[in-house]
This record gives sequence, structure tokens and C-alpha cells, in this order.
Amino acid sequence: MKLLILLSFVPLVGAVLGIFSPKKLKNHLKLFLAFGGAYILSITMLHLIPEVFSTGYSKMGYWVLLGFFLQIVLDLFSQGIEHGHSHSDTKKHPIILFFALAIHALLEGTAIGGEFFESKVLYQLVVGIGFHEIPAAFTLIILLRAMNWKIHQLILVGVGYSLLVPIGILLGHYVLPNNPDFTRTISAMVIGVFLHISTTIIFENSEDHKLNIYKAIAICSALALAILSSLF
Repeated sequence: MKLLILLSFVPLVGAVLGIFSPKKLKNHLKLFLAFGGAYILSITMLHLIPEVFSTGYSKMGYWVLLGFFLQIVLDLFSQGIEHGHSHSDTKKHPIILFFALAIHALLEGTAIGGEFFESKVLYQLVVGIGFHEIPAAFTLIILLRAMNWKIHQLILVGVGYSLLVPIGILLGHYVLPNNPDFTRTISAMVIGVFLHISTTIIFENSEDHKLNIYKAIAICSALALAILSSLF
């Protein structure tokens, strides 16, 4: 559990990059997003869905749908920061943006803390969350920089955001009901969230929705990593 909490601090990497890196670094984010989106989609299809439905809980599909449409609602408030979108002219108050991102991150952390999945899958889930939380934190900070936030404010937001997934892990492990049906339900909702985020990243991450050679390589590399990690 300590290792999982440690690995969940990876959003801080994205926040630091957003604070201290040139804004033009955002232009190089798309390939990383494509890789992360493909990895999340791969582990969801190869591991998360089979485990959630492994014991014949057919009604889990309703919770997957709930997670999918919950993410659509959250996107209305977060402006799609979870999958690397940012709009410097957004009229959303930063608190609203952060609150929507907080619900998203806490839900993911709860799925880890509940430990519904076997250990190998759990680590892959942590890696998948890291792959999309890094650009999410980066995009959030870049957006706040565009609003002329001061550096100490950006640092506070970056640290606060990096703590959300660990807090979710602690909630899932120590506070919420230690019940297999409950943790299965939360996991099904996270699957729905992952399906929305990963497909959005893959299909809306390039201009005119065209697949260039670099993006294709990133997607295929992520797929290969997900498959290889399941074999060893």
C-alpha cells in the first residue's frame, strides 16, 4: 500500500513541469497523451473489465455506464483537463475546475485503495493513472499560468492536486466499506471513466482527427507495453 501511495504522487511531476517549463512544452504533450490513452484503454480491456465481470455480475455494466457519463458531466466543469485539453479563455472559476478534477482523482484513488484487483493488475492500474494524471496536472498549471497566477499559488495547487489520488487510496482502504460488492462497483465506475478518457484522448488528440505516424507508433508502443506487462 505504501508503494501504491508513493507511485500515486506522479501528478506532481506534471505540476512541476507546468510551473517551471516553457509554455511551448504543451505542444509536445500530444504524443505522451496518445501513449497514455492507449495504455489505459489496453489495460481496461485486457484486465479491468475481465476481473469486474469475472463472477457473473452482469449488472456491473450499469455502473460502467454511470462512470462513463459521470466523466462527461465532469468534463463540463473541468473543460477536459483530464485528457489534456485546456482553454485559456475559459470562464470557469478555477475552484470549479479543481473540484471537478478532485472528484475524478478521488474516484480513481478509491479504486486502488479498495484493492479489488489482483496485485499485478493493481500496479498496472497505478501506472495507467499516472500516465494521464501527469498531463492533467501539467495542463491545469498551464491554464492557471495563462490566468496570471503567481508561482506560490501554482505550487500550492500542484501539491494539492498531487495529493488527491493518495487521499482517495486512503479513503478506499481505511474509510469506505471493505465489501467486495462495493469495491467492484467503484472499480466498474472507474472502468467507465477510463473508457471515456482513453477514447477521447485517442480520437481527439490530433488535428482533423487524423492518425499520423508518430501517434501510431505511440499507440502501438503502449499496446505492446500493456500486453508485455501482463505476461511477466
